[in-house]
Amino acid sequence: MRTTGIAGLLLAAAGCAAPPASRGPTELEKLQATSDAYRSFHYKAELSDGTRAVMIELAWRAPDRAILRYGSSHVIFLSGGVEHRLERKTYTAVDTGAILEGLKKTYGDLLPFPPQISFMLGNWALPLQGHGLLARIDLRPLAHRLGWLEEVVSRPREGRLHQWGALEWDLRDDGFLQHVKIGGSAELRLVELSIDQPVDDAVFELPAHEGAVDLSEAQRRQRGEELDDAFHRWALEARPEAAVVESLVRADLARRVEPEKMIEIQRKNLEDDLEAVRKQKPDAPGSALRERTEISRGKTMGALGIIEEDLQKDFARRLDRYLSGRAPEALGELWRAAVARQVDLQLRRPLEQVFAEKLR
Repeated sequence: MRTTGIAGLLLAAAGCAAPPASRGPTELEKLQATSDAYRSFHYKAELSDGTRAVMIELAWRAPDRAILRYGSSHVIFLSGGVEHRLERKTYTAVDTGAILEGLKKTYGDLLPFPPQISFMLGNWALPLQGHGLLARIDLRPLAHRLGWLEEVVSRPREGRLHQWGALEWDLRDDGFLQHVKIGGSAELRLVELSIDQPVDDAVFELPAHEGAVDLSEAQRRQRGEELDDAFHRWALEARPEAAVVESLVRADLARRVEPEKMIEIQRKNLEDDLEAVRKQKPDAPGSALRERTEISRGKTMGALGIIEEDLQKDFARRLDRYLSGRAPEALGELWRAAVARQVDLQLRRPLEQVFAEKLR
């Protein structure tokens, strides 16, 4: 049968249509790809609020050496996975690489990519309020080396200038900031820049910190908690699926509740209870011991129901914390189901077995 008229024209057009053109890289993607490929750089800029000025220095050398100096009293240095911080009269050294490796062993290999070093400059309105910029070295998967690019490039552009309200960024083609105008008086201005040139070892040296208060032990615990939260967030954002949720919840429940200890305590309590019955009534029939076991079982499983309710609430709060209250409903359902399943596997079934052994 011949196809004619409009139908025939539509079929002919469909048959001859060219495949959709592939999208080329955006300005942001180009800048990120370019700057992520740098083997080294050394950037110095001056931040001024109109009355005083401080230097901000960023340096990088592949594969893992990074340093940030902000004025004379704030230094962050990373090398070999160890993070050093010198802030005023305090010093800390934390092996973040070891912490991340421990999290990987605890939860499994859940991250799509290992965490990468990213230099951050932001909170650009702070100098207008008499404060300094936010300057830090961040650590996260899928991070880009120059962490300010996404924010700056998202602003309206005219030539090399990106503008937003009282802020104006002059962004170079290599991804670095030439000049940032912050209102009428504050500004950041490039002083010196080298890219893919040798960076002297002296650049990556901490200032002398004799006499500084060493806060490493306390900060090690705090940093461990921060990275534990971050690991959950990275994993859930990258792969919000059942297997990932199950792995996280399984390890968290085991760490928080210590089921093996809980089961052993219950087994001992039951043994002690039955032994007390035997001492009081040496000729007690087996039915009396069975009844005592059933009573203990009912109390224990009732208490477990309350424990499970509390665990569900606690895990829900943790999920909100990991994802800043933005967990999709589908992910929340997976999370709740995983908590219920792990309570069953790690607590309910083993506890039932404790009583079943006595009721045979």
